[in-house]
Amino acid sequence: MGTFYDVDGGFGEMDQVELDRTALSGRALDSIGYGYACTGYPAPRHGYEIVWTNRQGMGNHGTAYLRGLTPRTKRLVWLGKRARVMRQHGCTEAMAAAILRAKSGTERPVVDLALRTCHDGAWATYPGVGGGVWRWAERECFDAEGLSAPRLDRACTIAGALRAVI
Repeated sequence: MGTFYDVDGGFGEMDQVELDRTALSGRALDSIGYGYACTGYPAPRHGYEIVWTNRQGMGNHGTAYLRGLTPRTKRLVWLGKRARVMRQHGCTEAMAAAILRAKSGTERPVVDLALRTCHDGAWATYPGVGGGVWRWAERECFDAEGLSAPRLDRACTIAGALRAVI
């Protein structure tokens, strides 16, 4: 069996300028999947720490991003997230900010559905998870594009936030 090693995406060697640049870019530090690597958690540096997303319940899978620990670094990380949403979904700053404020994630199929349907009147009658989502989709002729009910719930929340800015 191979040797496991911790992954931190270079976080432990980055100086303040490099960390700020990475935060503003919104890009991941590193990504691992099912290998002989473990999600490392080095000590915080220069007002940042690592947060792993999409772990799938394992210690050797996921994507590492920066998390700000001070008001300054939190703001830089937020600006980076906004830039990433703008790149991924081709939307404006105001739309990206609304998506992030909805606090429903930025998963591509969910956000794409919300962007395409934010002005669809069907959302006004959306019953929520457990309230007959699939009967609602059928009645409204709403194409859920294969999303689960919890994902539709998140799309509804994001669509509501987008209606306020579009």
